[in-house]
Amino acid sequence: MEWLGELDLLLAMLHANHLQQCQLQAQIQVAGKDPSGRRKHLSCSVTLLVQQGQVQTCQILHAGKVLFEGEEALKRSRHAGTCSWKVAAQLEEISPLAFPSHSRQVRDGSEPGERKSQPDWLLGPPPRQISQLSPKQLARLPRKHRQVYLLVDGQRSVSQISSLLQCDDIGHVLSLLTELENWHLITFAGEGRRR
Repeated sequence: MEWLGELDLLLAMLHANHLQQCQLQAQIQVAGKDPSGRRKHLSCSVTLLVQQGQVQTCQILHAGKVLFEGEEALKRSRHAGTCSWKVAAQLEEISPLAFPSHSRQVRDGSEPGERKSQPDWLLGPPPRQISQLSPKQLARLPRKHRQVYLLVDGQRSVSQISSLLQCDDIGHVLSLLTELENWHLITFAGEGRRR
């Protein structure tokens, strides 16, 4: 899957949807020096391994060499702003860069070699309300949150909610859904699953 947005929002979405393990990869611009010593922005590849919404490893590479890793790489990735992120539930789906010390598990129990046609959070259950609000409580929600909350029925997918709102930015709808989930008003968990 490709996802356009900021890293922190993507990490929050992955955590909210209980994706056990995935790899994220994007191209970002990093301040550096060219061979002559002049400062310039370098086009770099950033790769993160995420387990249960938490970043386990992060590397920024330029011309096949590691420029930054760990906390410094994560900090620079967060400051990159809106990027086009590739998200893969299995490590081998994106690049030959391997993290051999980590196992390959995915939430739905599929085998490591299987390729998904849709991202894991789209394959999971649609969001559903877990708190019923009185009209007075509903009126206190910000307008956009109220509109999204009222469309959450346990049947509509994130894409369908986005379409009904006539919103082309699914990332914006996801951020609103994530906030509603953080407020314990909705959940992405199926009927039988407990948080």
